[in-house]
Amino acid sequence: MKAINSRWPQSSVHACVFHLTQNIYRQVQKTGFTIKYGNDEEYAHAVRMLPALAFLEPNDIYSTFEDIGDLQILDLDPLYNYFEDYYIERAHENKIHWRCTQCNKQKCKARLYTTNNTICYRVGDHNHAPNPSLNGIRQCRSEIRDLCKTTITTHSIVATSIATTSTAVLSQLPPINNLKRTICRRRAANLNFPANPRSISEIHINGSFALTKKKEQFLQPLFNPSSFLIDFESGAMKAINSRWPQSSVHACFFHLTQNIYRQVQKAGFTTKYGNDEEYAHAVRMLPALAFLETNDIYSVFEDIGNLQISDLDPIYNYFEDYYI
Repeated sequence: MKAINSRWPQSSVHACVFHLTQNIYRQVQKTGFTIKYGNDEEYAHAVRMLPALAFLEPNDIYSTFEDIGDLQILDLDPLYNYFEDYYIERAHENKIHWRCTQCNKQKCKARLYTTNNTICYRVGDHNHAPNPSLNGIRQCRSEIRDLCKTTITTHSIVATSIATTSTAVLSQLPPINNLKRTICRRRAANLNFPANPRSISEIHINGSFALTKKKEQFLQPLFNPSSFLIDFESGAMKAINSRWPQSSVHACFFHLTQNIYRQVQKAGFTTKYGNDEEYAHAVRMLPALAFLETNDIYSVFEDIGNLQISDLDPIYNYFEDYYI
């Protein structure tokens, strides 16, 4: 920096905040507070506030720096801490080889070798700052895994699990919607469906499901619907009218509009429908007849025909043949 300022005094020099945090962390290691940084969230948060001063306005830095000192965090004066975290890379009998969990993300090469749960030796040092919230994150995830085995709703599971977690842990958890999807996937993976019963004697109903909540005895009601809602399947309509003549049959408006648009495509007027607003509006008026009183439908249908819209006749005639 001194050499740059001497050679190019008109230039501004900016330092890397990543290396700033590394330098502060080295001081934590040097002063022997690595473990404290890993286990004490308040201490670790105070340490991380120091490099964050770089994002303040110059006039605010010193006053904020003094505010950090006024927090009177124990052992903050010398600085920082280190938390070791490994996962099992491979195991053979009672010997286990461990790797740092940040081996991919942080390219950390720290390793650990144990025999009968006793540390034999370590290889390499961690090249990253520890995460003091890691235990809280693991505890929260473990609680979610346990609650997945119950019948509690996904929303209640997430709410219960994060209710007592600290702000630092919450900031490092996935979004709530992601946690809910994880719960659903875990539950789906653990479903063990029984084999289909071969006879009625193989069907067993648990006592809690054998009765209604009011302990009432009842028979299944006879299926005698007053109305049906179906798409425009003429065969289905005839079958329903034959089996339940007293029922009314209602067709789906969505399928009605689909059928009309298929006729537009069949007649070769797709481009015209997309470019000619007047033509498209007239076509859309046909299915809209479904919202009129029955006595008004035919007169309004004739009014649409009297508009004399070019190329509307094929669609108009189709609608009259099948729906009027």
